[in-house]
Amino acid sequence: MNILATINTIYRLFNKLLVLVFFLLLVGCPYESKVPVAEPSEKVDKGLLGKWVEEKSVGEENPDFYQINKYDKLRYEIIENEYKSTDSVYEQKTFISHITTVEDITFLNMKQEGSFYLHRIDHDKDYFTLFEVTDNIDETFEDSKALYEYVNTYKGLSFFYNKEEKTYKKVK
Repeated sequence: MNILATINTIYRLFNKLLVLVFFLLLVGCPYESKVPVAEPSEKVDKGLLGKWVEEKSVGEENPDFYQINKYDKLRYEIIENEYKSTDSVYEQKTFISHITTVEDITFLNMKQEGSFYLHRIDHDKDYFTLFEVTDNIDETFEDSKALYEYVNTYKGLSFFYNKEEKTYKKVK
């Protein structure tokens, strides 16, 4: 009887592990590139500066948030603040970022430690929505011109982005 209980426990753990692996495969990260979509050329939009909380977390005690500051006239300093309840502190990641508009769609090139993470960004004065460019892209690009052409070709297709977009509300 004890052997059956052990086998049953192992079976349940294995099933939980399979579900976790499946979930991790579904949850993507933004596309990572050695080069940006284009070099910085668009002036900082003052409307993006400030503190932004994910819309579904507004009003929570310790929400995750972005603090967006002006880095220079063409770039932003974006500080991602993720609350770690186990330590009761915010973990921060800093990105030096810039905007690139490809026809009528705006992309955010978020640079950290030599890599660019690419997002589509739609915004107005009170909200912005981030759409991660899918990490399912196998191509790598050695220069921004080639990446720009690739983004221009596929920017309007839904599968060019990960499924889950996030909307943020300006709180300060």
